[in-house]
Amino acid sequence: MLRIVSTLLFLCLVYSCAKESVDNFNGTNGKNNSNGKSGSITRFTTYNDYLYVLDHNKIKTYYTGDGNLTLTSTVTTDYGLETITIYDGTIYIGSRTGLYILDITNPSYPVLLSKTERSDIFGRCDPVVIKGHYAYSTVKTIVNVCGTLNTISALITYDVSNKHQPQEIDVKTMEMPNGLGIYKNLLFVCDEGDDAIHVFDISNNIPVPFVKVSITNPRDVICHNGKMIVSTPDGFTFYDIRDPSNIRMIGKIQT
Repeated sequence: MLRIVSTLLFLCLVYSCAKESVDNFNGTNGKNNSNGKSGSITRFTTYNDYLYVLDHNKIKTYYTGDGNLTLTSTVTTDYGLETITIYDGTIYIGSRTGLYILDITNPSYPVLLSKTERSDIFGRCDPVVIKGHYAYSTVKTIVNVCGTLNTISALITYDVSNKHQPQEIDVKTMEMPNGLGIYKNLLFVCDEGDDAIHVFDISNNIPVPFVKVSITNPRDVICHNGKMIVSTPDGFTFYDIRDPSNIRMIGKIQT
């Protein structure tokens, strides 16, 4: 029951931040926003009047504009789809085998543009966030179905300027990375294994360590309007990040 309440509260915070972001920055009611709004660890997201949902090996598209839920498209992939986000009219999906990129120029029918391939040393691909022509994704060490231990947990940077041929350009090892978010030129990465939020400067696209914020078991993060919300197993912690060199905790909700 506690997990359900925690999840619902986090989704409410995601929706609140997304709605405010759309209203403030785009000056619209959300119908024409080019970036999907969701938490970094999620299996569904919205874009205009469409809902995109991940199955184990399917990306399902639903039209919601008429008040109904109508399936318009199903794209079949390899098994292991895990997280989804939308940026600049493009879907990015983290899976256990790589990063998928799909075009939604026609939002009813996503078109697969590419899929990256990763070495077997990497575990599953968790969330993906994008800034400009660069995508940032975490992978973590797990035991796969054959019992083999994947040996590296890491933050991976991709150059996605050519969406048909994304290139892996940087790998930084971490303990147990999870959700991540972007605020201005900073990348915030949850690391459960290190009990910290690692903050990287991405002014020059490749993440450069900047500062570390200690917090026990961080799972996911939302950065918005100079504030950061971090979800943990026992609640949500709020930070003021307007001065990145002096990140301050400003509140906490226990669940």
